[in-house]
Amino acid sequence: MLTRRMFLLLVGAAAAGCAQSGGPQQLRLASGESAGTYFQFARLLADASRDSRIRMVPIETDGSRTNIRLLLDDAAELALSHADAVPQRTDLAGSGLAAIGRVYENYVQLVVRADSEYSALTELRGRRIVLGAPGSGVAAVTAPRLLSAAEMTEEVDARYMNLTDAIGSLERGDIDALIWGSGYPTPALARRGFRFLSLGPNIEALQNAYPGLYDHVQLPGTTIDTVGVANLLLTRRHLPSEAASEVVHILVNKARDLIPAHALGTQFLDMRSLIGTRPVPLHPGAAEAYRRLHG
Repeated sequence: MLTRRMFLLLVGAAAAGCAQSGGPQQLRLASGESAGTYFQFARLLADASRDSRIRMVPIETDGSRTNIRLLLDDAAELALSHADAVPQRTDLAGSGLAAIGRVYENYVQLVVRADSEYSALTELRGRRIVLGAPGSGVAAVTAPRLLSAAEMTEEVDARYMNLTDAIGSLERGDIDALIWGSGYPTPALARRGFRFLSLGPNIEALQNAYPGLYDHVQLPGTTIDTVGVANLLLTRRHLPSEAASEVVHILVNKARDLIPAHALGTQFLDMRSLIGTRPVPLHPGAAEAYRRLHG
């Protein structure tokens, strides 16, 4: 869902792009909610691009599905997305989508109030659960698949809202749980009064239904089992190869500067991991840049 705030950000980014006057190429980067890792990562990328031949301009959005739509509508040149949110294989070839790299692991987080009695996803049957923001990949893809794996698709009162509103609703007791997918920890959730529930019993069914997309991981620094899904930096095949190559050089050469200060867990900012962008093929310019950097 494109909100008025997002529309104004897009207009500003477009105006900046029109004003470059032969300077560094402006690349609009569709990211995520300001409280989440997507937007923080996008801002770090933008900062790291300042001494390069490109300038990245982060666009705040509500998540992967909106980001992909902006990319396909040529309203952004780059986009962050969960790997499971990209179009199905039958639609992928005609979309022109291509990947710059696989950048970090998203952790699916099932959050409840610390004073609640819940200990597992299946105990939330019939309860009020926020599945994510309306335009997010978690709300559209990951959470419904997770509920299906737990055989409770029709047995929850599903709600959709951004993270800030969901946290407020959970604190007030207006909802019983929220599902969030991002890097870990998410600062807005790292507060007293919340607990994270294990998704361990549901992971095998999810993996069997969608081979190769989901990892069985633990929330970093804990023993809580959950679902991991790779985050991809996407573009379109018509992005000039020089621009794609420049983004690759930033990802590789400035990797240490691209990890949010609070982040724990798996970052994919090394050569071997960056190229593992299944199910999206690498952009030709990115692939060539990796070959050159690898020697």
